[in-house]
Amino acid sequence: RLGTVWLAANNGVLFIVDLSLDRVPSETLCDELLTEITNLARRQHVERISMGVYTCDRDSRAFVDGRGFEVASIQMLLEPLPARASESRVAVVPMTADRFASFAAESEASFARELAASGRFSEEDAAVESHRQMQVELPDGIDSEGQHLFTAEVEGAEVGVLWIGARTRGGRPHAFILDIEIAEEQRRKGYGRDVMHAAEREATRLGADSIGLHVFGFNTGAVHLYESLGYRRVEERFLLTV
Repeated sequence: RLGTVWLAANNGVLFIVDLSLDRVPSETLCDELLTEITNLARRQHVERISMGVYTCDRDSRAFVDGRGFEVASIQMLLEPLPARASESRVAVVPMTADRFASFAAESEASFARELAASGRFSEEDAAVESHRQMQVELPDGIDSEGQHLFTAEVEGAEVGVLWIGARTRGGRPHAFILDIEIAEEQRRKGYGRDVMHAAEREATRLGADSIGLHVFGFNTGAVHLYESLGYRRVEERFLLTV
């Protein structure tokens, strides 16, 4: 006995739900284990293998490193919230009901495109999943409990949007950035950093002392921005095409 592996297949993806080995895995062991899982995936006509890895899980990290896996998505955390200078070019103001109608459609479509681009879903399944998540998070639209939606403005002109969901983490208030978007014509002006600073201020106002977010692995510019602000990776989801 070397350990246990828990697998689950869904929508053309074989998920490694849990990997628990009884000893530190050697390179040979990792190679042989991946070969067996890959052969199983092919027998089941599965196209991709997916695995989530917490940063503290050395065995799982050793398994994915150097074996063709790519980072599909990353969960990031900023804790505690830093004390930054309050001056900012960007103001965030509560989103109006009129703006929400177009925002909701744009956000759902954008998230569907990103899900498909990440390789985790087909275009059809990505649209279904994006719609499902919007319904879960915003059952009552802009008035949904625990949801805080803003437009980001510079001198009264909109430059982007910010959506924060109120969560709990370890029994304490926690903020989660569900969407942040800078208008295409307003990019490369530093507004993304300003809006992230605004998100920290809103999280503090909500009583949270930590803030989290999800980012797709292909969005390297956003990953670099978040890491420069002090966010750390807490979990990464890897994907391997069979």
